[in-house]
Amino acid sequence: MAINIFKPIKLGTEVFHPVSYDENTFVMNWTMEAGGKVPTHVHIHMDEHFTVTQGEVKFTVDGIPITKKTGEELV
Repeated sequence: MAINIFKPIKLGTEVFHPVSYDENTFVMNWTMEAGGKVPTHVHIHMDEHFTVTQGEVKFTVDGIPITKKTGEELV
C-alpha cells in the first residue's frame, strides 16, 4: 500500500502540510494554533528554515529567545 506523503498531518496543536521533496530537501508548510508549543529538539542531519506568514513565533536557539513576526525568516 502506497502512503500519500502529501496528506496534512495533525499532531496536537500543529499541522504539517507536505509540499515537495527530492534527495536533498523536504518542503512543508506548517501551522500551529495560537499558544501551541513544540518540544525542544535537534535535527542533526538537516537545517530548518522558517518563514512566518502570519502572526509571530517565539523560538529558542542555543538558549537564546528569538521572536520572528510576519514576513521574517529563521534558519
